[in-house]
Amino acid sequence: MTTARSLDIALAGLLLAVILGGLRLWQLDASLQSNLLALLPADQHNRAAAHASDQLSTALGDQFILFVGAADSRRAIAAATQLQQQLERSGHFELQSAHSQLEQQLRHLETLKAYRYFLLSPSRAAQLAEGNDHKLLSQAIEKAYDFGAGARLAGPREDPLGLFNDYLESLVNDASGNTEIIDGFPVLYDGAIHWALLHGRVDAGAFNLDAQQAMASLEHTWARNASLQLADVTILRAGAIFHASRAAARARLEIAIIGAGSALGILTLFLLTFRSLWPLLLSLCSVGFGCLTALVLCWNLYGTLHLLTLVFGASLVGVSVDYALHALVRQQQSPGRLPGLGLALLTSTVGYGSLLHARLPGLAEMALFSITGLLASALFVAAVIPRLPARLRSRRQGFVPVLAQLPRRWLYNRVGWLLLAVVLLAAVTVPRLYISNDLSILHRPDGQLLDQQAAIDHLQPTPAGNQLFLLQAETAEQLLLLGERFRPRLEQAVSRGAIEDFRLLSDALPSIERQQRTHRLLANTVYREGGEADVFFQRLGFPAEVAAEFRAGFARASPLTPETWLASAPPEQALLWLGRIEQRHYSLVMLTGVHDLAALDSIARDYTDIDFINTAASVSTALTERTRTAAWLLLAAYGTIGLLLLLYYRSTQALRILLVPLGSTLLTLSLLALLGIPLTLFHLFALFLVLGLGMDYGIFLRESHGHEDDCLLAILLSVLTSSLSFGLLALSATPMIAAFGLTVLTGVLCNWLLASLLVSGARHPRT
Repeated sequence: MTTARSLDIALAGLLLAVILGGLRLWQLDASLQSNLLALLPADQHNRAAAHASDQLSTALGDQFILFVGAADSRRAIAAATQLQQQLERSGHFELQSAHSQLEQQLRHLETLKAYRYFLLSPSRAAQLAEGNDHKLLSQAIEKAYDFGAGARLAGPREDPLGLFNDYLESLVNDASGNTEIIDGFPVLYDGAIHWALLHGRVDAGAFNLDAQQAMASLEHTWARNASLQLADVTILRAGAIFHASRAAARARLEIAIIGAGSALGILTLFLLTFRSLWPLLLSLCSVGFGCLTALVLCWNLYGTLHLLTLVFGASLVGVSVDYALHALVRQQQSPGRLPGLGLALLTSTVGYGSLLHARLPGLAEMALFSITGLLASALFVAAVIPRLPARLRSRRQGFVPVLAQLPRRWLYNRVGWLLLAVVLLAAVTVPRLYISNDLSILHRPDGQLLDQQAAIDHLQPTPAGNQLFLLQAETAEQLLLLGERFRPRLEQAVSRGAIEDFRLLSDALPSIERQQRTHRLLANTVYREGGEADVFFQRLGFPAEVAAEFRAGFARASPLTPETWLASAPPEQALLWLGRIEQRHYSLVMLTGVHDLAALDSIARDYTDIDFINTAASVSTALTERTRTAAWLLLAAYGTIGLLLLLYYRSTQALRILLVPLGSTLLTLSLLALLGIPLTLFHLFALFLVLGLGMDYGIFLRESHGHEDDCLLAILLSVLTSSLSFGLLALSATPMIAAFGLTVLTGVLCNWLLASLLVSGARHPRT
């Protein structure tokens, strides 16, 4: 079977596989992922920490809150009602009713009432331990005759001294003291403004693209109606959905501007060069086929696909435009297969394949996408372009072919000095580079939203979802005891200003040991026979049977277990319980108003079974480690490709090809150092693209064999198209995209210059 026939069969088979895979995706309704943190590494060292982060992300990340403020409560409630109706009509958001939350809270309290003989607030426990029983009796009698004291969950027959009701009051958040329910809305009064609160969650998640578009549309509606229904109303908002929707809107705008700009520039370039659109259309077909193949494979393999994989992966597959350009330009003079295509494909695959070892989910997904796309694009070029009819072989003309010769004509006798300058510049500047992977490189939050979040935190402080303590023990009972022992340290942290408040599981769910101590304390003091409880029943005129029934219930009661508590606990309390993970039990301590991270980290170091989790710092550290790993993988890729060149060409002169991307990488790093830009994972990721492009330029030049001018033209076209595409990315407001674009732009231009001199200039110094 001939090579051409084999290529045709392979292309047809791959096309059939893409069609079948695409049909499967269409039936499964596969989704796109836009959460940037999904690209980052999980905490493999501590699975419980990773589980805690996932649980908090699921529980809190999809929630949002709106504070609707007006001069009077009726105006605030009317505006909140309007917003609630708009959110519900969109079909993407679920609003949490204040009444349903209150009903859930009451059901939980009813559950706790059965265990009232084991529950006691710390202040009452201290009072009983000090022997101040008589004060409890007098206070209970006063409350029994005080008809304005309000409703209580447990009546006098069930809770004669009010100890259980007092325990429930100790669980109530102090922040709710200035909040009341009006017409189904929690209303908070702050100075001259009444705030109606809207709590909601995103049904499909905050990073669902449809939900983001729906929220962006609603925010636009609210802004447009500011002078009408929402006049004189202030809206504060907090939640990941608002950040995600604005980031997505900005990304769509950037894609439209950058895509339109680069498309227009590339179209003009091809028309000026070829006076025909056929070369452009064929190049786009090769890249499009590669992207489609990679898309279908990765989406079927992973079940979902990240938006950035599409952006960066499609950019890397854009390397394959080199294959089409070289084949098309060479086709004009010498029809047939493109020499060097297999070696260029192999070196690029080795380079990107090294990213599969980076232990970073995002990089692995992008690397597989890129490798698959490159292979498919190369197959398209090898099978289709050599079979084009003669009438599609456009003739080049214009200034571009002349421009392609300039580096070789102007700098042919200065190669040695140029290389020396590159080495000296790199030696001086590259050591000044430092690695920084602050999370701001992933996303630059909207300043207005940050200000609104700060205002909401001032009105109603909420726990931080990215800074917390993680407690662990062998059993659930030991875990609760650990929390009770840890409480004094948390109180010290509050008194010293490290935090403002905390939520501790053992406050809502006392350990069995503590409950039994409480039961014994009550049995020996106020609930003993003839004690204050009996006196209370006598003074209020209850029959003797009531006191006997109360003591019998007290004697046969059993303590509250974690299983019973979890069955009815409100979500904000149940969130603190992680449960059993790998033979150990875990719980969280949520923190409010974190001011001193170092102090909290120091507290955790005093315990072997307590960790302080700072998600942002952990992710930043993990990114830094992955950046170092990627740097070593880049060096390994250079070493492997160098070995392949030696084996293939059996000459050390072939290493001149490797000097093209290596020199470009050094020049790019030097530029970053001179500009004071820290090195990030995304710069290194772009350097893999620089490596692939540089190898293509060098290999195709070495294999040009009498068609060097055609090859230089194809290289310049690749450089110009890449510069238009990636250069505009450098203008992005998203730091990581801008870093990627700047790095590729610099590397591509350096590749062109060095390839023209080191490979082309070495063969024909005076062309």
